[in-house]
This record gives sequence, C-alpha cells and structure tokens, in this order.
Amino acid sequence: MRIGLLTNVMQLLLLTATSVVFAQDQYCEKPAYAPRKERHMNCSDALGRRQGVWKSYNYYGYVISEIAYKDNKFNGPVVIYYATTGKTREKSNYFDGKRDGEYTSYFFRAKPMPRANMTMAKK
Repeated sequence: MRIGLLTNVMQLLLLTATSVVFAQDQYCEKPAYAPRKERHMNCSDALGRRQGVWKSYNYYGYVISEIAYKDNKFNGPVVIYYATTGKTREKSNYFDGKRDGEYTSYFFRAKPMPRANMTMAKK
C-alpha cells in the first residue's frame, strides 16, 4: 500500500512538473506606459525572442513605435511616431531583419518626405 501511494504521488508530481514546463511557450506583458484601455500585449517565446507586433509608449501614453518581430528580428511593417505629437515619423517594411520595400519618412507636420524603395539583394 505504501509503494502504491508513493507511486501515485510521484506520477502526480511528474504530471504537474511537465505541465508547468510546457505552459511557458509564450510570455506576454503589457507595454510600459500603455494607457489602461489598451489591450495590446508584447509577447516573447520560451527562448526570450520577441514575436509579433511590439508597441512602445512614451511617458504620456503616446505610441512611439509599432514593430513587427519574428525570432527577435524585424519582420514586417515598422512604424515610428514622433514622441511629442504622436504623428507618424517613418514607415518601412522589413524582412528577416533587413529593410525591404518602400520606406517613407515624414516631416514633423506629417508631410511626407521623398520616398525611397529598398529591395533586398538576391543571392
């Protein structure tokens, strides 16, 4: 009877330990200085690499950047905002950590500067 109880306890401990280990696939947290109504969460995988869209806010609650990540590299649209007004400062697109596609920068009063087109070198 004692061996059966010990076996059941060991199985229970093993089951809970594995569920705790596998439950940590993704870690998400609310960005610093995000307004209360904001529901966006910045997420990392089990290895600590950034995944998905990450938002950053300044002290006053303005969004200052929205950056798409995949495996801790820029991958997708990146939008940077002026910290004082919240208006768009630059828009670009990245693929595997390198700028790819159209890049647009904006003056302080939200008028676009001349555009540039960045393409990745094909190897």
